Amino acid sequence: MGWHVAVGDDLASTIYQFAIRGSSGEKVGKTRLKGLPGIHQFFIDQGLIVNPSYVASGGSVGIYRYPAGGRTIRTIT
Repeated sequence: MGWHVAVGDDLASTIYQFAIRGSSGEKVGKTRLKGLPGIHQFFIDQGLIVNPSYVASGGSVGIYRYPAGGRTIRTIT
């Protein structure tokens, strides 16, 4: 998708992409993650979203396709 700032919205389970020009930004895309991903901290690398999540029973890391999103393609517990 080029060079953008990615911002996670935990309530919407969505990562929004913004293009920054000067002191303003424009939303240029969004990636919705399915399930209950809890987007708090994440990084994007080589077409994948790596999303560590905390749940009361323990933690896990969900791997998603980027920018497609959808369900996890792999989970690390």
